[in-house]
Amino acid sequence: VPTAAGYLVRIWDDSVFSREIPIPDGQTTSYQLTDLPSGFYTWSVQAIDRAGHPGLLSTFWQFTFNQLQIAGVTFTDFGNAIPNPTTTTVEFWGWGMEGFEISYSEAQSVGITNSWYDFIDPSEFSELQQIILENNLMQQPDVILEDGMAPCTGWRGMEIQIVLSDESSHVFQINPQVCFRQDWPAAVLDLVLFRDRLVEKYDPSNF
Repeated sequence: VPTAAGYLVRIWDDSVFSREIPIPDGQTTSYQLTDLPSGFYTWSVQAIDRAGHPGLLSTFWQFTFNQLQIAGVTFTDFGNAIPNPTTTTVEFWGWGMEGFEISYSEAQSVGITNSWYDFIDPSEFSELQQIILENNLMQQPDVILEDGMAPCTGWRGMEIQIVLSDESSHVFQINPQVCFRQDWPAAVLDLVLFRDRLVEKYDPSNF
């Protein structure tokens, strides 16, 4: 509102939670809550004039907030069928105050042939979470060969498991026939490319 001296935001849910948030600057048009419990919420806003009088009550809007966070992500790449099939597993885990970890291992029929782990920057784990949550990858179906896609052979596919802080999980597969990355959903490709960047960054053989 061009003439507003401030705003009053009201937010409430179906239980006892309710809050009034005064915003004393009429030029401020956003506000971020940092301690909101999970739930379904209704909110509205009123402009306040220079005399302190409230204007008309706005429309009521609703939103759902889910406090769950990503606890871990495991990428299992089953590798190429020849000459020696190598399964590569990359795991990311957030241990809260204890830090955020990446672990890497390669295995063949003879057993584990290479492995390492390191601690990653919290901002990198946050970016991993952001890719998953903003693109709703917790609902991602298997990536399969669609009409018009050219099948490819030689690769054995990939499995991605996402674990939430409540210990629930979701697993989806990338079919071996869809080994051309340009055929993957954009968010899935972004997630795998982010994994690749962190593996390259923390791989001790690159130091």
